[in-house]
Amino acid sequence: MKKSLPVILALCLVLASCGRKGSSTRLYPMPQDGKWGYIDESGAVVIDPQYDFGWGFSEGLAAVLDSGNWSYIDVKGNTIIADTSLEVAGPFHNGMARVRVRGYWGFIDTKGSYVVQPIYRAAGPFSDGLAEVHINEKMGFINQSGRLVIDTAFFGGGTLHSCFSEGLAAASDGKAWGFIDRSGKFVIKPQFNLVSGFSEGLAVFLLGQYGFVDKTGRITINPQYELAVPFSEGFAPVKVDGQWGYVDRSGARIIQPQFDLALPFFGGIASVKVSGKWGFVNKKGEFAINPQFVAIGGFRDQLCHAWVEKIGIARIMDLGLETATVTLGPIRSKDATTGEDRRVDSDDHMVLALNIGPEFGSLDRSGALQFDMELRFSDPFTEDLAMVDIGGKIGYINRGGAYQINPAFTYAGAFSGGLALAKGEDQYGYLDTKGGWVWRAK
Repeated sequence: MKKSLPVILALCLVLASCGRKGSSTRLYPMPQDGKWGYIDESGAVVIDPQYDFGWGFSEGLAAVLDSGNWSYIDVKGNTIIADTSLEVAGPFHNGMARVRVRGYWGFIDTKGSYVVQPIYRAAGPFSDGLAEVHINEKMGFINQSGRLVIDTAFFGGGTLHSCFSEGLAAASDGKAWGFIDRSGKFVIKPQFNLVSGFSEGLAVFLLGQYGFVDKTGRITINPQYELAVPFSEGFAPVKVDGQWGYVDRSGARIIQPQFDLALPFFGGIASVKVSGKWGFVNKKGEFAINPQFVAIGGFRDQLCHAWVEKIGIARIMDLGLETATVTLGPIRSKDATTGEDRRVDSDDHMVLALNIGPEFGSLDRSGALQFDMELRFSDPFTEDLAMVDIGGKIGYINRGGAYQINPAFTYAGAFSGGLALAKGEDQYGYLDTKGGWVWRAK
């Protein structure tokens, strides 16, 4: 059964939550009658529903939206940072959060002070201690003290394209793509139409067809594939004559092209699609779990699957050389008759925001959701359970392919901390790994 993008979005709800670093407290965002609060692992309400939306906690703080203003609260519900100028508020990582003010991006610390002033048109998350930033259409990199250590001299087209992986980052001189080191020097000269980030010492490149290059700039596998995906666990999915298979680092075909779509290996198995159904193969090419599912994994997984199948891997490389942008919302608008502020969305809209996550998307003051995703492949199994859709109903299987939780849910998210946000019988709640309800909306 084919699904439109909005339906795919609605079917895959992923929980975004964590507790205070170094503390046993772990809180989970929960929707209740159009407001958001937080519960603990037992399902007890710790922070009463009172916000228009709330991200998960990171490093002891969570960004919450209330009456059009963003602030940060602690695990007791105390407001720690209140700044009405914030248009977008992201999660904390290593003591800093990415925020947007008047259309420009910067970073604040856990006290709300600016570590990096909001002067950039775009700013990516930190990777290997550096974050990509944009001034107009040129990109450079800042360090965690906010200093511009690689000048904005590279072309990025105004959208986030790159981050450092294995010591190198993709960069363009405006004509072609190559790789720079942490000093900002091209160590692999611009020569490719597109490139991925490095994974296991190799990166995918496009030069008419797809091949692989190592970190010295040596082409290790000549361009010969219709599509290719970065290496994982020693194997890379490649497309040949319309079918997908797997090659090793020498380019030898280890699993012959035979699948409609093939994705990277995680934990010794890989997702593959055959005749419209998804299953899993081992590294011998044998089916570990027979093809039987309409969809597997969460929203980001499925969007990656759709893009690689229909558009091409060049747009969804590990470091996202192009981005997908979808806008949903706002959650409130003025009533045309009374002029009163009214809520216009359902909880589904905001649960989708949780699914996308603050690292990938942003929610502005009105609740309009936009995500510019660096689409990445990920293991569909989280805490050893994978979401599977058998055609309108979602359940969870273990790595052996047996159902741990039978398909009974309209929406379901990945497990995190032993709980998953799901919807059954028109009601949201959190499941434990045995399928029991820990908490359900009243």
